[in-house]
Amino acid sequence: IADGEIRAAAEQMAAQGIFAGTGGGNFTPGLPVDRATLVTVLYRLDGMKKPETAPNFVDVAAGVWYADAVAWCQGAGVTNGVGGGRFAPDIPLTWEQTALMLYRYAQTFGAAKPAGEGITERQAALQWCAAKGVGAAENPGRAVNRGQLALIVQNYIKALVG
Repeated sequence: IADGEIRAAAEQMAAQGIFAGTGGGNFTPGLPVDRATLVTVLYRLDGMKKPETAPNFVDVAAGVWYADAVAWCQGAGVTNGVGGGRFAPDIPLTWEQTALMLYRYAQTFGAAKPAGEGITERQAALQWCAAKGVGAAENPGRAVNRGQLALIVQNYIKALVG
């Protein structure tokens, strides 16, 4: 990925209010993304509607900067956490987790269909993202950084809106 592509994607996402910087006017494209950041990006994409309930995860305290985003994503079915009643907001986000949340979010407004028989939801998510030009899964377990996520989200918006 060229630096110019990342810069353009980051600037576009920031101009639309979808991404924020890391302070001091910096974007820090190589910084790994955590799960809290992705749900916040999706929450912003959806217009930041106030969630009806608080998040139901033991590791998401009321009032933390991502609590409303987690509650909204949980309520919309975009995330179910990582098991054991945990969301794990600080763990590095993988491409597979990113694809799964993007796929589930697309389902909330009819842009993607649930996985069919004989295919897991994760497989369906990776295939859907590849088919839509959002991103391919050469290594679904690899961590995603901020620059990559800006490009992924930019491609996601283009795939859904045109």
